[in-house]
Amino acid sequence: MEQAMKKQKVESYEYFLNEVLRTDLKSTLERRGQLQTKISDYTQQKTILEKLTSSPELSRDIRTKVDLGCDFYVDSLVPSLEMVVMNLGCGTWAEVTPEEAIRICNKEVEHLNKAVEVITKQELQLKAHINLVINGLREIQNIG
Repeated sequence: MEQAMKKQKVESYEYFLNEVLRTDLKSTLERRGQLQTKISDYTQQKTILEKLTSSPELSRDIRTKVDLGCDFYVDSLVPSLEMVVMNLGCGTWAEVTPEEAIRICNKEVEHLNKAVEVITKQELQLKAHINLVINGLREIQNIG
């Protein structure tokens, strides 16, 4: 009787560990990775904008290649950097000055860093819960 209860308890803990905690940890890690990718993108945009606005010879016409997708590039000419078009999120695009775009990038990076901190705390809590369940399983099974 006692052995059957132990086995049932072990199975329920293992199910909780594998199907709930580890799944939650995986999704949390994926969300954090997505946020860190966005932070990297905004930081790269800010760096490019700072370089373009700091150099006077870059303020005139700029020739570049634009990726149309699937590695198809076309030559393009940027006649002026007085205004740039920036994605503000939720399908909203705005024409802003490079200085405003840099400020927007800074704000977004700041906001995303706070979100990464929250997700990191969730990750640490999940890891602590996983360790707690593993230790509980060891006790139930009388393993070192």
